[in-house]
Amino acid sequence: MTLKLVFPDDVEFTKLVQRDRNANLTLAALEVAREAQPGLSFRPTLEWISKRALEVQSMLSGKHDPRNQLQALAQCLSGTHGLHGSSSAYDQAEASYLNRVVSTGTGLPISLSLVWWEVARSIGIPLQGVSAPLQFLLRLESEEGPLFVDAFRGGLILDWEECLEWLTDLSQLPEDEVRPMMDPARPREIMTRMLNNLKVLHVKQGHWELAHQVQRRLTALLPGRFDQHRDLGLIAFKAGHYGLAVQLLEDCLRSCDGSERSVLTRHWQEAVRCLSERN
Repeated sequence: MTLKLVFPDDVEFTKLVQRDRNANLTLAALEVAREAQPGLSFRPTLEWISKRALEVQSMLSGKHDPRNQLQALAQCLSGTHGLHGSSSAYDQAEASYLNRVVSTGTGLPISLSLVWWEVARSIGIPLQGVSAPLQFLLRLESEEGPLFVDAFRGGLILDWEECLEWLTDLSQLPEDEVRPMMDPARPREIMTRMLNNLKVLHVKQGHWELAHQVQRRLTALLPGRFDQHRDLGLIAFKAGHYGLAVQLLEDCLRSCDGSERSVLTRHWQEAVRCLSERN
């Protein structure tokens, strides 16, 4: 099946889909938030970020040392304005929406990091996202080597060795597997990770229409992945989009392996029945 997924109101997310290097990740994240919060205005969030950038800039007073820059960001964002992580954030979709992160002060590692990244970008501090195992981090190059900052833990700053040791202990992976995961992540990778967080939460909570919205975006970002088309078919069925579910599951059945065939066949048959009843 040739599936064309379009997002006519989401200019920046569409740029990500098209692999446009000029895509603005912050605006793309707000576009995702707007789909779950129709009518959302980006202006209050962007104004909040602009004000924090001015505060950080005044704190630095011309200082360009990377560690000082990270400390100023931490003092402003985590200290003065209370941005922090919380275990409860993992059960709340709003912890992934940037507008809610800045209004509640609570977020997931990746959403907090995006706020940090945008504040820093606004004043020329070249932070980069790091899609580390079990924790999203930020990275800033320095003469002493890369520095890592954990926005979820109040802006904790780690050098390379400290970060490698911590991530190895956290993930229980060998160091040679962790090291490549400390490299900067591309915008599409960051967006995919954010959407996966939302997908897992919506499925867990049975919010199928929200899961469907998210899965459409994941499938658009990863168009060649069988698992994304399969999940879109299954979630479309749960959300009541039976026509789409029939087409996708039928297509998946042509190329799936034996271990998935019975499950996909059952859902396809049920989707066909539901579609015929609706018509």
